[in-house]
Amino acid sequence: MTLKAPVFDQPHVPDAFEDGLLPISALNAPVLVTFKVWDNPSTSETYQLLWNEVPIGNSEFIKPEDQPGDPLELYVPLDQLIEGKYQLAYRVTDTFSEEFTDSFASPVEIDTTAPGYPTTLAPLDFPPAVSDGLTSEELTQLGDVLPGTVHGYSGFAIGDRIRTFWGATEGPGGKVEEDDMEEPRKVIIEYPRAFLESLDDFNGPVFYTVTDRAGNSSQDSTAIDVLLLLNGLPLPGDLQRPTIRGASPEAVDNLIDENDFERDARAVITWNPGLREGQDIQLLWAGQPMFDPPYAITEGDVAAARDLHLPVLNSRFKPLGTGSDIRVWYSVTQAGNPNASRSPEQSIIVRSHDELPGGPAGPDAPLFTELNENGAINTANGQDGAPVHIVPYFNIKAGDVIHFLYEGFDQLIGGNPTNQWPHTSAPLTEEQVRDGYDLRVPRTVLDATCYGHAEASFHVDSVTGTGRSKRRSAYLDMRVAGRCPSAFSQ
Repeated sequence: MTLKAPVFDQPHVPDAFEDGLLPISALNAPVLVTFKVWDNPSTSETYQLLWNEVPIGNSEFIKPEDQPGDPLELYVPLDQLIEGKYQLAYRVTDTFSEEFTDSFASPVEIDTTAPGYPTTLAPLDFPPAVSDGLTSEELTQLGDVLPGTVHGYSGFAIGDRIRTFWGATEGPGGKVEEDDMEEPRKVIIEYPRAFLESLDDFNGPVFYTVTDRAGNSSQDSTAIDVLLLLNGLPLPGDLQRPTIRGASPEAVDNLIDENDFERDARAVITWNPGLREGQDIQLLWAGQPMFDPPYAITEGDVAAARDLHLPVLNSRFKPLGTGSDIRVWYSVTQAGNPNASRSPEQSIIVRSHDELPGGPAGPDAPLFTELNENGAINTANGQDGAPVHIVPYFNIKAGDVIHFLYEGFDQLIGGNPTNQWPHTSAPLTEEQVRDGYDLRVPRTVLDATCYGHAEASFHVDSVTGTGRSKRRSAYLDMRVAGRCPSAFSQ
C-alpha cells in the first residue's frame, strides 16, 4: 500500500474543548468523531480513525449517497480512552489500488488524574493574625479583606477551579489564571468582611477542593481551624474623631503650638450613648498610648452623658516630636471582649521652638522622582521600583536616622490601606547631609498595591528629637492587561 501526503481536513471531536481536552463526562461511552466527505469520493474508498497513527475502530465504505461536504461519523472505542495525549486523524483507502491518504491530525488529551494526586492538598495559608483568632481590629489592619493562599499542587494548571468551605458554608472561590503559573505558583482567595461577618462567631475547619478543566475533583484539602472574633464590638456604630486642645486659653483645636508644646494637653472624646461603666479608653498619639492605665468609664460618666475631657501628659506626647500631620485616635475596650472599637484618625499639628529635624513644620514630604506626566507610577516607570528622594531638611545632621514609610491604598483618592513598606536608613553621612537621602521602593511592594495610590512619609530620629514629614501621594497602576500581578504582599 502507498501513503500519499495529507490533503484531508482535521477530524473534529464535538465533546472536546478547543485545545482537545476531553471532559471525563465524555469517557463513559465511545467518543464521537466527525469529518466531512472529501471531493470526488468513491464507493471503493474506506475511512478509518488513526489514534497516534495506529488504526482503531471500524473501517467504513463510502456510500453512494455520500456527497462532498456531508458529515461522516466514527467513534473512538471505549477501550482506547486511556489517560494520555494523542494525535487523532483518519485514513482514506482506495481498496482497488490499495493506496491510502491520512488526514491532518487533531490533538486529543485525556486526563483522569485528580488535582493534588497522589498527595493531600495543603491547607489554606492565612496571615499570622488568624492563628489565635481573627479580631475586628486585625481584619481592619488587613484592609477588611482576609487573604487565603492556595499554594501550587500536583497538577496545578490554568483553568483549575477552587471552591472553599467554612464548615458547611461555601465561601468565595478562585480560578488558576496564566499569571498564577509563575513561581511561586499560587492563587489568592479574598474573603471580604461582609462574608466573614455573615459566619457569626465561626470556630471550625476551613478547607478547599479543586476541580480541573476535565472535571476531575480533588479530595478535600487539609483543613485549618479558624476562629473569628469579629462581632460584638464594645461600642457598636461609628465613633467620632477625638479633638486635641492645648493648654492656652487661645488654643486652636488640633494644634499644639510652640507655646503649648511644653505643657499638658487635653483630649475631648465626644460622648457616645453606647459607652458603659467599666469600659476602657486609650488615646493613641502617633501610635503611642497616652494613658497609663487606660481611662475607665465611671458610673458618673454614664449618668452625666457629657463629653469627656481627659488630660494628656506633656511627658508622653513631647518625646514623639513635632509635625504637620500627626495622627491621633482612641480605642474602646472591654474586659472579656477581644475586639476594640476604634475611632477615625484625627490629624493634628505639633510645633516647637526646639531644634527638631525639619523645624517647626517638620521636613518636606519625600519625592517620587520618576512619576509620569500624570503624576503616576506604572509598569513602565516602576519596572525596577520607585526611586524616592528626601531633600536635606532644616536642622539635618550627620547621624540622623530616617524612618521611611510607604503606604498603599486601593483607590486613587482615599480608599482602604492595602500594604505598607517601612525602610530605616543607616545613620546619615556628611555627603547625605549635603545632597539628601535616596531610596527605592521595591517593585514587589508596588505590585502588592497594584492599583490606587501610594502615600510616602518619614520621621527622623536625631540627637535633638524627632521630626515628622509631610505626606506625599502618587497614583499607582501596576496592572498588566487589566489584571493585578500575582504578587500579593511583602
